[in-house]
Amino acid sequence: MKGRLFSLFLTAGLVLLARPVGAEDYSNIRIVRLSFVEGEVQYQRPGQDWQDAHLNLPIQEGFFLRTADGYAEVEFEDALTVRLATNAIMEFTTLALQNGGRVTKLTIAQGTAIISAKLKREDAVSVAAPNLNIILPRDGRFRLDISPTESWVSVFHGKVEVDYSTGRSSLLSGGHTLHLDSGGASSPEIASNPPQDNFDKWVSHREEALNVAENETSSVLGTNSYTEGYADLYNYGLWSYLPGYGMGWMPYGAGIGWMPWAVAVHGRYGLELGERRTVGLAAISFWIMDQCSGNRLGVVAGWRE
Repeated sequence: MKGRLFSLFLTAGLVLLARPVGAEDYSNIRIVRLSFVEGEVQYQRPGQDWQDAHLNLPIQEGFFLRTADGYAEVEFEDALTVRLATNAIMEFTTLALQNGGRVTKLTIAQGTAIISAKLKREDAVSVAAPNLNIILPRDGRFRLDISPTESWVSVFHGKVEVDYSTGRSSLLSGGHTLHLDSGGASSPEIASNPPQDNFDKWVSHREEALNVAENETSSVLGTNSYTEGYADLYNYGLWSYLPGYGMGWMPYGAGIGWMPWAVAVHGRYGLELGERRTVGLAAISFWIMDQCSGNRLGVVAGWRE
């Protein structure tokens, strides 16, 4: 063969689970990953012991995630992000595709979480907690605080539907916090949001950094459609135009002779460089190989016929 060869790598850990006959519109093919870890974070597979959770861990339905003295961030492929504060426990109850939409059901048993979503019309996200069930709008951002005796739901943007175990519900708008005791005996109280704490500020810092990376990456690629994982590349390398192929990415410090198979380890959802820095890649990327020299030139974003 002449010219350059393309090697296609599926870098995401996809889980294909069999479904009953007649349920062709339902599957568990999702791309969900632990996109940021700070401090002590663990995960648990169904029926197994707790293990240390590392950056870019692929998340599957039925997993549990807990933080001790640390923060965690989970990125979903449907523009949904969940961030956990210290001493939080979350279960990924349902991660599914159904009738063209993504169905996400989470259960938070304790702790604090901030959830941001910009969903498509077909997508559905709900979060269950003791005596509460929260339905997300297509565009919203809220915080959930769960303690053994009380629960709080604080909405920063959009409107969130809160259903109680008593059968009642409230539509909570931005700038308001709902407070409910764990027994659900008293009526919920609604007041203005409290001042920001350290976790709010940490989340804001993460969102600002990601927004910059996503905007810059979308600008380079010439598209308004962001692909999950590309923002991580922004902090670890440079994009440049490769004649005949399009935009390509290469890590900082790598020359034209960079060979990722020689100096990096490919994980289930990312690339670990020689300096032990982990880079989360998009779900599908093209590595370019120059057949004449054997050099890998970079990563090409998107599909190529």
